[in-house]
Amino acid sequence: MFVTEISRYKGSTVCVMLSNGQKSAPLYIHRSIADRYSLSEGMEITPAQVRTIKRENDVRRARERALYLAEDMERSYKMMFDKLCANYPEDICREVCDELTQRGIIDDRRYARRYCDAALKKYGEYRVKHELWKRGISSEIIDELLEDMDDESSTETALRFLRSHIRRDREPYKEKKRLYDALARRGFSYDVITKAFAALGEEDEL
Repeated sequence: MFVTEISRYKGSTVCVMLSNGQKSAPLYIHRSIADRYSLSEGMEITPAQVRTIKRENDVRRARERALYLAEDMERSYKMMFDKLCANYPEDICREVCDELTQRGIIDDRRYARRYCDAALKKYGEYRVKHELWKRGISSEIIDELLEDMDDESSTETALRFLRSHIRRDREPYKEKKRLYDALARRGFSYDVITKAFAALGEEDEL
């Protein structure tokens, strides 16, 4: 197989035309990769070398995509991996995610901590745990972040929800059940919900 032509394509991408003597096929790669492999017209190249060059170019593109996504919003390892897998093979996605983790751009503990800080203002411990698990956060990190969580702060969050969602024009029993179910869906435990209703009752709001 020979390189028959190298031409500029778009931006920093070049088109490398490859021919086996019977048919030709284009290979689109970044200019820096073409330079590193010293590609030139008339150069002989093996299929194995083509695969290596193509894979390196795909890794580069996936890395650029991941860095762009990281600027847009922070993601866990699993979230970034799943996002990249929509366009690139799994082995390339894993290589890029591993690299970004080593560089500190992906940090599951940091992501989970920030998520918890925001989510615990609206949801209960069970819901937060489930959401973190869906995002690929390990049980070790989840337990570490939630071990200091106390019922008092969770009860206050549930109580704020009750205060803002209570409907006084409804029959008390049905309204209490509606609110209980809503808190349960938000991941609050039975004990926390009970304490929140007790506090609300002391305020004579239900």
